[in-house]
Amino acid sequence: MMNKNTLFRLAIIMLLMVLLIPGCVPEGEGNITPRADLIFVVMDESGTPIPNAQVLLFPFRTPYEDYLTTNPDGDPNQGNTLDAEDIAVTNSLGEAIFANRPLDGTSYASGTTYIHQPNSIYFRVQAEYNSGFVTNDSNDPATYRLAFPELESGDIIREEIEVFVR
Repeated sequence: MMNKNTLFRLAIIMLLMVLLIPGCVPEGEGNITPRADLIFVVMDESGTPIPNAQVLLFPFRTPYEDYLTTNPDGDPNQGNTLDAEDIAVTNSLGEAIFANRPLDGTSYASGTTYIHQPNSIYFRVQAEYNSGFVTNDSNDPATYRLAFPELESGDIIREEIEVFVR
């Protein structure tokens, strides 16, 4: 049997839980992964659009580097581990579109929303063009890596990425 002091303490603890715990969880619809429309515009060094170029997206640097090592010439007959939604081909305007793509990453609660830091996306563009094989391969990460700013829960962004191949 509990005495009056124990019951009083238990009542105070329950009251504090009722008052404090809801303030720890942001209101709203929870943490919704931001999404992006990624539009790649592939051109040669003179700015001419390149149709039928293949754009490959990699979620991390290691699979990107593995692909470059095992398939440097972009042989379409050589298997890759990419899902269909990670591969697009440019149209006559040199555009490849990845619509409504989730931007996976890390999130944390901030006030009444969540802040999301998307992971970088690595990409390779490859094509047969003017009787040769061209890519965006370079030692400069800006030519093969997409980095994103912090976004709020549920944000939808549009990114146009100009890619020059050689």
